[in-house]
Amino acid sequence: MADQYEQVAAELKNIDVENNEQPSHNEKDASNSSLNENSTTNPAENVITEESANGYSVNEEKEEKDFISDKVNTTTKRRKVVDNPFVAVTPQVQHLVFWENPVHSGSILAGAFAFFIVNSYLSLPDILCYLTFYALVLNLLHVLGREQLQKLLNSDVTNPFDKFLSENPVYIDRTSADKYINICINGINYLLLEGQQIALIDDPMRSFKYIIIFYVTWSIMSWMSIQSFIITALILGFTLPKAYLSNKTLVDKNLDHGLKIGNEQWNKYSNIAKHHTQRYADKLEPYIATAGLKGLIPNDKKHSEKVTKEE
Repeated sequence: MADQYEQVAAELKNIDVENNEQPSHNEKDASNSSLNENSTTNPAENVITEESANGYSVNEEKEEKDFISDKVNTTTKRRKVVDNPFVAVTPQVQHLVFWENPVHSGSILAGAFAFFIVNSYLSLPDILCYLTFYALVLNLLHVLGREQLQKLLNSDVTNPFDKFLSENPVYIDRTSADKYINICINGINYLLLEGQQIALIDDPMRSFKYIIIFYVTWSIMSWMSIQSFIITALILGFTLPKAYLSNKTLVDKNLDHGLKIGNEQWNKYSNIAKHHTQRYADKLEPYIATAGLKGLIPNDKKHSEKVTKEE
């Protein structure tokens, strides 16, 4: 009886262990529902597409498209832009040329005239050497005379400029130097970028305006010296703005009329040039096609439609 009792107890113990190891129906349903949720929320991970069968996953294809679009945007739509550093100088120039302070403007104009008159007889290096020579001679006489006077009075011999040399010497502070160097670099970069836009015809009307300005300047300097040209420009710079303020309404009216005529003529001749260019391109197209170079000179309409589609 004891052996039969022990055998029944062992069988009951084995049954309890098996029941503990097997999951319940609720646990099975929960695991199945979680699997179904994962399969419904991320179908791209469970479905093998044509791209994944060829070795590309959906995420890799998306990343490749994003990279290509970013590359196109960065290479075609971004330009280097530098702020105009001459904007800060414009109010000061206007203050001078509009004679808001007649004493200040008159002194600047008189000093410029005096410089050019002296420069007409002496070159700039001669002027610098002349001023430096007399400044050194006068300072030397002043220092030696003061030292002799101090010796006669039995006082300490000191340099009259000793306080200036020890307390207020003239030198270039590094912070100020960095500031002005950055201003100069910004000005040079601005002029370089503006010159490239003018030379490469970024705006045809703007480039045409500078063509006229350079042609007029070249024509004037062909029969006038540089110094005479600078003096004339200086006189006009200090007289024309004031005259413009006195006759602003009439001048603006004539300028608007002239700009309107200029724009009309520009549009007229640019359309004529485009028409003739397209006509010659159409005539050359058969010869280009026979030479195997068809498409070298594209039709303007087809080319514009192609560009808009690509954009």
